[in-house]
Amino acid sequence: QGQFCDAEMAAPSLFALALVACAVLLWADPFASAFAGPTAPIVDGPSLRRGSLEAPWPVAARPTARSSANRSNLWQAAVAFVAALTWARSNREDSAITQFALKKLFVRQWAPEPIPPSARRPPEDRIRIKMSAYHPVHLQECVECFQELARQTGGEVEGPEMLSPSMLKLSINKSPKGHKKAKYKLTRIEYHWQIDYYPPKEGGLDAIMKLNVPHQVKLTML
Repeated sequence: QGQFCDAEMAAPSLFALALVACAVLLWADPFASAFAGPTAPIVDGPSLRRGSLEAPWPVAARPTARSSANRSNLWQAAVAFVAALTWARSNREDSAITQFALKKLFVRQWAPEPIPPSARRPPEDRIRIKMSAYHPVHLQECVECFQELARQTGGEVEGPEMLSPSMLKLSINKSPKGHKKAKYKLTRIEYHWQIDYYPPKEGGLDAIMKLNVPHQVKLTML
């Protein structure tokens, strides 16, 4: 039986988190104003000229530096809270299908990685073969031939490993007499791959001698 993951408990979206942060900010703003401390009255010019501190009409209260600092700290805390929620939401390892699915989903079961033959078998069983061709397509066909041979006989294949290609550059005179400087520029690249073949433990090494490979590939046993 497969395990299930409950997608209904997925985290809300970033928009919902931003709305919650704004609601917390609006709810906490009156409390910050209440604990901000006393405020200083605003005195207008005519009252100062008359020598009285009482204004002829009601004046608004100017917030002090302490209340402004508290309000600024509250905004900074709200922004930091939203940033932390966004960072936590973006670092979730679950996919969007798992998070927002409407029903339970199966947990993906990945197959274990196979252990290479070089880590399980002694080096005496290894047959290292070097393949050379002028095009990588022929080398890939040869690798598929070795893999098919291993499936049929019960052997194992490791690789291929790509080696450095060899390059040959030629400059040939266009004139047969050599009285001109014009030349033909030719470049030939030969690709080399390396593969390790492990025959079955019961024997059957002679099956590799009957292997059909592309005629463009040259094989060398190392």
